[in-house]
Amino acid sequence: MVATLDPWRGARQLARMTPATGSDREGDREDAASHATRTTIDELREHFELLDGWEDRYRYLIDLGKALAPMDAALKTEHAKVDGCMSQVWMVGHLEHDGPTPVLRLIADSDAAIVRGLIAVLLAAYDGQPLDVVRATDVAAVFDTLGLGQHVSMNRRNGFFAMVGRIRALPDRLTTAAETPTLSDASTERRSPA
Repeated sequence: MVATLDPWRGARQLARMTPATGSDREGDREDAASHATRTTIDELREHFELLDGWEDRYRYLIDLGKALAPMDAALKTEHAKVDGCMSQVWMVGHLEHDGPTPVLRLIADSDAAIVRGLIAVLLAAYDGQPLDVVRATDVAAVFDTLGLGQHVSMNRRNGFFAMVGRIRALPDRLTTAAETPTLSDASTERRSPA
């Protein structure tokens, strides 16, 4: 099944879709959620500390990227592209209101293996977190603690922090918007649906 997204309803439709299949059925989303395993920042730190050298750490980072749920092609729009990344990066987000506190949900992908690994680090830091945690997370410290600051190229570092900037802008945009937008460039004007 090919899912299509209305650009103005994208986040609501995204909330119903399973990242792995693009299915638009609620039951599929719940099945995928029960099978999903997320790596936490603490687990990432532990794994990075156990690995001997940076060649092993790069391999682990690439493996993290390979483990990401695939992003439905319908979500890979121009508005979902992250500016400031050397590789192509797409990122969408929405608020999930399943519990007492809404949490941020993110789906992202890249055409570069190492960048997919960096996306996995960001998902470990931000995905499923309440908005106050998203605002307070010092991902620069995480980046340095994992040793990425010394071992990732300047272009990758800039792209990583372009993704961080996009994510960090989202809580204010989601809480002030009349309807939930997709995660897109903060400078993009929102138009009302036709």
